[in-house]
Amino acid sequence: MGICNQDAIKQLQSMIENVNKQQKITFQNMHQGYPTETLAKFLKARDWNVAKAHKMVRNCICSVQCKQIKEVDGQILSSFSHTRVYHGVKNHVTQIRLEGLNFKESMRK
Repeated sequence: MGICNQDAIKQLQSMIENVNKQQKITFQNMHQGYPTETLAKFLKARDWNVAKAHKMVRNCICSVQCKQIKEVDGQILSSFSHTRVYHGVKNHVTQIRLEGLNFKESMRK
């Protein structure tokens, strides 16, 4: 184990302080007021290896940020009228098919 638990937590906290502002905000949302306990969970999951726990925290932060981006994208897409888009595409495809049939009919004559 090498490092005392409290020392490992302090070391990981100092590493988390060096991330960018957006990642700090994401981490604050993750720990919900319990930063020490959250970091202890990451350290425990990685057998108190600070480097591995830091990598795990960073990956978790990135995952949360990706989910937030996907949620925003989903909200943007849901604001569009899907039926309007569907009918627009359907009408366009139908028009192309009709033009193709007219072309075939003109070729037969």
